[in-house]
Amino acid sequence: MNRSAFVGSLALGFVVLAGAHAADASGGIFAPGPIGGPWIEQPPIAVPRDRDLIETASLHGKVQLRPAGVDVRWCSSLKVTAKVQKVEIFPDCADYGGIYFCRNTEIVVDEYSTESWATPVSASHRVWEYQMSIATYEETRVKLSAQCAPAYDYRYRSRGAGAKKFAIAGGDTRKRNLRLQVSVPKSETRTVVIEPSIVEGTWESRCQPGFPEFSCDPIESEGETVDGEPYVGYQSFENVTAHQAVYQALLWFDLSEIESVARKLVLSAELRYREQISFHRGIEEPITFALSCIGGVGRATEDWTAGLSGLVANDEIGSARGPWSVARDVSGWLAYPETNYGFVIKGTDEGFTPADSRACVSYIQKPELVVTFLAIPDVPVVF
Repeated sequence: MNRSAFVGSLALGFVVLAGAHAADASGGIFAPGPIGGPWIEQPPIAVPRDRDLIETASLHGKVQLRPAGVDVRWCSSLKVTAKVQKVEIFPDCADYGGIYFCRNTEIVVDEYSTESWATPVSASHRVWEYQMSIATYEETRVKLSAQCAPAYDYRYRSRGAGAKKFAIAGGDTRKRNLRLQVSVPKSETRTVVIEPSIVEGTWESRCQPGFPEFSCDPIESEGETVDGEPYVGYQSFENVTAHQAVYQALLWFDLSEIESVARKLVLSAELRYREQISFHRGIEEPITFALSCIGGVGRATEDWTAGLSGLVANDEIGSARGPWSVARDVSGWLAYPETNYGFVIKGTDEGFTPADSRACVSYIQKPELVVTFLAIPDVPVVF
């Protein structure tokens, strides 16, 4: 048999092997990928199988925190994790013009992780020592990583001999050191749009002197909301009941999405809305449409969410129509959530002027709070 014939017959043997499906001890199937490509495990095995674990091996070493010169005493505990994999060797073959070349390829068929707590070598907590035992397979590969606990918002990158995958066998004792690079991620600018969780309308009416109190009841069409959209403004009734009614819109926003970020800085916050004018009426003039019936916004100083009667007390934020900048108020609520009583949108006249048939009433549509803030990494403080 000449050399070419020998190579062809050898390649043919590999082709037969590559074209077949190989099975492991558990019955899992391994199918070849594209020519020259990796073999594909079908299906993956997610948990270790005790019958495949043969012996134990020991690992120990040191973990050094980087960068140097940074105080790392905040790292009160350090956890070392070993990712243990069972591998099997399969041929990976490629066809080069009728001649097949094969090489051995490692396929991960099983894996598990185990952890060990390290011990600080010095009071600076810069160098730690760890020791652990792992159960091995017939062919075992291990990769180590480490992380402080609590981790805070630091990013961890394990380097060194232990961070690279290495082979180990039952009965072995290996020393593998790690360098743990610790870095603080950059602050991130985020913008959230929050719709109010609670929307209410409230009103208060007062009678002119000499008129009975029952005449202060608003007529049925003067509801607090229209399809859930609250009224804002005022109206007087000199010719009918001689009373004045003032309307407010109340909005409460749930800030938990921002509160969940451990450290943040509010850059801007804006209260937005759409206004639909219901009607406007001057003294002894017919109903017309005004430019706006909204005269400002305030920060509520009392809790109206559990029930209300009459107008809600508030501290003025803006004395003109919106949108309004409310960054200071949102920052205060994030620092003291118990003071979050929401916003009060007010009309152009809350003075209960003598009845003169004037009116300006709108209702608020699609209110929203747009907050842009800086999410700052949760960096621990060293005492």
